[in-house]
Amino acid sequence: MTNSAWERIAVIIGSGAMGLAAARRLGPACRLLLADHSEVRLEAAVRSLTEDGHRVDAMTVDVRDGASVEAVAAAARAAGTVTAIVHTAGVSPSQATSTDIFAIDLVGTAHVIDRFLGVASPGTSLVCVASMSGYKTRLDPALESELATTPTDRLFDMNLFDLATPDTGFAYSVAKRGFSSVSRLPPGRGARREPGSTLSAPASSALR
Repeated sequence: MTNSAWERIAVIIGSGAMGLAAARRLGPACRLLLADHSEVRLEAAVRSLTEDGHRVDAMTVDVRDGASVEAVAAAARAAGTVTAIVHTAGVSPSQATSTDIFAIDLVGTAHVIDRFLGVASPGTSLVCVASMSGYKTRLDPALESELATTPTDRLFDMNLFDLATPDTGFAYSVAKRGFSSVSRLPPGRGARREPGSTLSAPASSALR
């Protein structure tokens, strides 16, 4: 990667259709840092973006692991000014167990927010693509409160949600509802905003 404070860096986490759409939107103005868990998918995405004329660097990442996300954030900061972070990585009820859905869709999002707010500067935008599923299921108010106030490193120790539930659809709804709570950065979670930076967690998969 380049090493210039003047280089504008856009980080895209997840190289699926939404991630590629975001990359193509931001690519004309920024150098891209694309991160994904799948090396095969990442290589294909980099090849496609490079053929389209974009400047692209790539890293593998496991959003379940805070240290892995931290490495991507550090690489982005070393490369230049982090202008945008777009987090699109996630799994659906048909793709994973309830535990993995919770780990990737909720805990992974919390890791991205926690680590990348540390490299944010005035004007940085961090967008997390969520789902309407987070609003389709009525949750117990106590569970909602727990989702909103539990620190990232204790999300797996929550008392009011059974990670072993076979109902992956419900697990997905809980994770996506928690996703929105995490993105609002309630007091005590430990994350912070830099002055002038913005944070958004749209319910639909739209990049504005």
